[in-house]
Amino acid sequence: MPSLSPIQLAAISTITYPELFSVAWVKLRINGTTIDAQNFWNGHFTGWWTPPAYGNYSIEIQSANNFGAVKTESVSVNIVPESEDTEAIAFSNVWLNPNSYTAVVEAELPSFLGAFDQIIGTLNVHCPSGGCGEWDRVASVEAKDKEGNWIEIIRYITPYGVACSHTIDLTDYMSILQGKTAFRATCATLDNGFLYDLTLDYMAGTPAYPYSNVKQIWKEIYPFGDYANLQPVPDTVYTFPENTMASKLKLVSTGHGWGDLNTSNAAEFYDATHDLYVNGVKKFSQHNWVDCNPNPDGCQPQNGTWYHNRAGWCPGAIAQWFDFSLNEYVNLDDITLGYTFFEQYVDQCHPNHPDCVTGVTCTDCEDGFNPTLDVACNLVSFSESPFIIVGNKETFPASTVLNVYPNPSTGVFEVSVNSRIKIQKAEIQVLDNMSRQIQHFNWNGQATTIDLSGHARGLYYLRVITPGWTEVRKIIVR
Repeated sequence: MPSLSPIQLAAISTITYPELFSVAWVKLRINGTTIDAQNFWNGHFTGWWTPPAYGNYSIEIQSANNFGAVKTESVSVNIVPESEDTEAIAFSNVWLNPNSYTAVVEAELPSFLGAFDQIIGTLNVHCPSGGCGEWDRVASVEAKDKEGNWIEIIRYITPYGVACSHTIDLTDYMSILQGKTAFRATCATLDNGFLYDLTLDYMAGTPAYPYSNVKQIWKEIYPFGDYANLQPVPDTVYTFPENTMASKLKLVSTGHGWGDLNTSNAAEFYDATHDLYVNGVKKFSQHNWVDCNPNPDGCQPQNGTWYHNRAGWCPGAIAQWFDFSLNEYVNLDDITLGYTFFEQYVDQCHPNHPDCVTGVTCTDCEDGFNPTLDVACNLVSFSESPFIIVGNKETFPASTVLNVYPNPSTGVFEVSVNSRIKIQKAEIQVLDNMSRQIQHFNWNGQATTIDLSGHARGLYYLRVITPGWTEVRKIIVR
C-alpha cells in the first residue's frame, strides 16, 4: 500500500454440527486494538484496520461459538509502500468433464490497496488425455468475494476440439481478486472437456480509485421470446453506498438454442438489441451480436461451424462484458435497474404460444428446446474511502430491530430496540466514514443516548453486535 489507509481484513470461520452450534462473533486484535468483524451469516467476516506505520504485524483472530467457547489463531503480515508487477496462479490443470463439471479451488493472491492499476487474466484451455471436447459449451469462472458471494468474472464458450489461449481485463474485480480467494470453474459438458488454467498479472501503478465494491444484479438463464413471459428479467433496486464516487454496470448476455423449433434460429443465431433502463427510462442499448470470423480471441482454425456470427459469443472466445457508466446516478439514494429483451421477437414455436400448431406452424410445439439468454450483470462502485456494507441478515424475524431517533440530528441520538427481543451482552460501535472507531461501549438493550455533538457534521455508522445478530445503521450529524 503506497499510503497508510484503511485496509479490509477478511476471515472465514465455520463450525461443525450447525444444528447445535453457530459462530457468534469474530474479533481481530492488532497491537492492542480490537476490531469487531461484521458477520455476513455465511461464515464470512470482515473488518477495517488502518496500519499506524509500515512494518510487520501479528493479527490475532478470535472466533466464538454461541456457547462462548473461543478459538484463536494468528497470522503475520508485512505492510510495505512499494509494489512491482506480480503474477499469481488462480488455478491450473482443472479438468471439467462429464464426471466433474465444476471445481472449486483456493488461490493465494496478492493483498494490496492502491498498489496496482490493472489486472489481466490469461485463460488457457488445453486438451486432456483423450483429446479436447468436440463441441461449443458454456463455461464460466466465478470468484468468491469477501462477503461470501460468488461473482461471475469470466464467461467462456469452448472451441470445437482445439486448445486456445485468451486474455481479459479483470481490473474491475480488484476488490475480489486479492488475498485468499476461492474460484469456481464450471462447464456442463457431455464430451471429454478441457483442462483450464487461469493466471492473473497485477500491473504496478496507481488506480483511479483505491476502493471498489462489486454487487451482483442479475445471474440467471431467462427464456427469450416466450409468449407468456416476454420480459422475464425482474427490475432490481440498488442503493449506492454514501461515499460512491463512480460506478459502472458490467453485463454479459449469451444467446442459446436454435433450429427449426425456434423462430429465426434464436437465440444463438439471432441478431438482437436489448435495452437497459435506469429509473424507468431507457438509458443504454446492447447490440448483442459478435462477428466470429476472424475469431475475436484468435482461436482458429477450429473444427465445426466456429465461423458463424452469434448472439454475444463465439466458440473458443471469452464473451466480453458490456460496460455502462452509472456515474450520473451515484448521488441518488438508489436506482431501479431494468433489462428488456428485444421487444419485436416472439418465438412462434414456443409451447406457450396460442397459435402454435404441431405439424402446421411448427414441427413440434411441445419440443421445449426454446431460445434462452444466459445473463450475468454486476455493478461496480468506486471510492476514495472504504465501503461499509449496511443491511446485514439478522436471525430475528424483524427486518430492523434498532430504532435510532432523530436521524439526522445535531449530534444526539436515542437508540432503542423496536421489538420485544431481549438483547444482552451487546456492543455498540460508532464509526466515521473512513471506518475509524470513535465510540465503543457495552449495551444491555435498554434505551441509551449517543452524543456526537463534538464531532464534525457528516455520515457515521452505528453498529450493534450481539452473539447472534448484528445490525448497522447510517446516522447523520447535521
